Amino acid sequence: MDRVCCFTGHRPHDMPFIATADDPGFLEFANRLERAIRAEIDRGARHFISGMCDGMDLWAACMVMKVREELPELGITLEAAVPHTGQEKYWPEDIRTAYREILASCDHVTVLAQHYFSGVMMIRNRYMVDHADVVIAALKPGAQKGGTWNTVQYALKKKKEVVNIFENWG
Repeated sequence: MDRVCCFTGHRPHDMPFIATADDPGFLEFANRLERAIRAEIDRGARHFISGMCDGMDLWAACMVMKVREELPELGITLEAAVPHTGQEKYWPEDIRTAYREILASCDHVTVLAQHYFSGVMMIRNRYMVDHADVVIAALKPGAQKGGTWNTVQYALKKKKEVVNIFENWG
């Protein structure tokens, strides 16, 4: 049976770099993310789940799409775990456009709620962890609160493997 991998990480404004194509920190992050995805593919991962929020989720989905295009013979699939319908409603137009393009490229779309409510992101995060063998995380060094931290803690409690691409950062 193929391994399943999901992602968790911070929004762009919470990352330890500026999210632009020419920022050295962002380039290092992208390289680490790609290496982690390829390492999981080498270990048998064929299905990837993205939580589809701005930042780590969308960047990871784009990286999976890139690798899937390079290696079509492997049958790599991408699932969008959308926390709630209309989550992108208040995002900037360029991010909404990218979100819709990524969503259209997904092999599976799972919508966990029809509207926003307190706790819907946690439900989405637990769905992803519960359906994955490994979690690729972008958890900032020293972080001890927030959605990404909670997701990593839940994954560890569930005895899931966690690969933190911010390990030894900086």
